[in-house]
Amino acid sequence: MSTPSRTRVPVIYGTGGFGKPGPRSNGARIHTVADAHTVLDVYFARGYTTLDTARLYGGGTSEEFLGEMDLPQGVTIDTKAFPGHAGAFSASGIRACLEASLRALAGKKIRTFYLHAPDRGTPVEETLKAIDELYKEGRFEEFGLSNHSVSQLANVIRVCNEHGRIKPAIYQDCYNAIERDVEDEIIPLLRAHSIRFYAYSPLAGGILTPRIHTLGAVKDACHGTSSNDDGGKGGSEKLAGTRWDISNSHQAPLLYQNYGWMIESGAVHKLAGELENLDPPIPLAQAAQRWLQHHSRLDPARGDAVVLGAATAPQLERNLDDCEMGPLPDDALQLVNDAWRKLKEFAPKVVS
Repeated sequence: MSTPSRTRVPVIYGTGGFGKPGPRSNGARIHTVADAHTVLDVYFARGYTTLDTARLYGGGTSEEFLGEMDLPQGVTIDTKAFPGHAGAFSASGIRACLEASLRALAGKKIRTFYLHAPDRGTPVEETLKAIDELYKEGRFEEFGLSNHSVSQLANVIRVCNEHGRIKPAIYQDCYNAIERDVEDEIIPLLRAHSIRFYAYSPLAGGILTPRIHTLGAVKDACHGTSSNDDGGKGGSEKLAGTRWDISNSHQAPLLYQNYGWMIESGAVHKLAGELENLDPPIPLAQAAQRWLQHHSRLDPARGDAVVLGAATAPQLERNLDDCEMGPLPDDALQLVNDAWRKLKEFAPKVVS
């Protein structure tokens, strides 16, 4: 399978929605291997080949789903180790994480092995030494990081350089039309060290879709409560079975904590209406995907990419269609940028 040229910035399918149901599934919405294959068939049919998974996804069953599949030739898999407890990334712990992923993937080769988040209970020197040893054993092709602060990222780079360890080739973080904090310090640091940047959450966890309307509805879904704040536009039942539903993901309250501020600001709802009033109207989700492809700091020449998801085959078709469209017209781009400027004062600051 060849690398597609249908998008300006390459797209990677994130399998965070794959997994067996249950509150520890971390919001999995595709609960059988057959249904997962149906979604992936859409992705593969359009020439895309890279899959992104993690030990955390589906409580470990996302990797298992991929392990059970007969994937087309040329498909590559990236996965991540998550520090579920302090000390998880000790020398023995990180090896155990990788072994668990390899077992779940049924021997399929790992292209990129990420640290999903920092482990503050283990000296980073110990973790990076173990990563280097596993790399030299041929257990994976590239090393990556995700969800690190700029100071944590800089420290990893420093330790790798000082001790001659394998350096991170890819860094993943949240980046979209209304969350741009990585532009300030993270992306310049990556550029200085020739590290590729993969942007996840292009639709801000669903905030940039029609499904999510009011703060009350989201709060009810995430906390299992009931309120009257649905604004006549749909309540928490529309979020049932999603990552926002606490009965489907024990991390739903954290999601609310991370994203509730966007809804509370009112800026996203206002932006959606303004985009729909353009001639021709532009759906909010489409505008978000097109912004990331054509107006963001992502640089395909540097190997950057977008990690996107979808819970159904038609949803994936729409997401890919949006990614394959051209730049936004000037009036739409102005509205998106104005919304970000309004949201910036609400955005939580990352502690370095």
